[in-house]
Amino acid sequence: MTVIRQVILAGALGSAALGPAAAQEQLGKISFPNSGSAEVQPHFIRGVLLLHNFHYDQAAEAFRQAQQTDPGFALAYWGEALTYTHQVWNQQDLAAGRAALARLAPTTAARLAKAATPRERMYLASAEALYGEGSKPRRDTRAYATLAANWHAADAGLPALAEARAGAGSSDAR
Repeated sequence: MTVIRQVILAGALGSAALGPAAAQEQLGKISFPNSGSAEVQPHFIRGVLLLHNFHYDQAAEAFRQAQQTDPGFALAYWGEALTYTHQVWNQQDLAAGRAALARLAPTTAARLAKAATPRERMYLASAEALYGEGSKPRRDTRAYATLAANWHAADAGLPALAEARAGAGSSDAR
């Protein structure tokens, strides 16, 4: 066994031996301001941390718990949708991502209307692009371009432009 494999195995076994509470501590800490209720925050933040640590199944469950706690919290559906795209491995469960978004509302416009803040609409618009029409490479490019354009517009003090771009090119034919 190579030294690298031994180190990886030792780290994995060490984390497993620490138990779930210690493993959660190892996820890191983030600040993610959002419109969700105080009750939804532990589930949502845990979902984001798990997502960014590549624990997709556990992240999806945390986001679903957030949805149950606050069914109108749009970012809980955004987060779950993101768990179905694994960029590192170029994998995507298109149907599951679309289904997660559809549980928030049946159309892109209705989902974007449920986002409580312009910032949350930007995030949701990127997921709409990621699970929109076209090939996966085209959807991936459009998702990142949508997010980047909206952040740039918001940073430049152009919220109306950001909101217009968030809805641009979206299709409700899903």
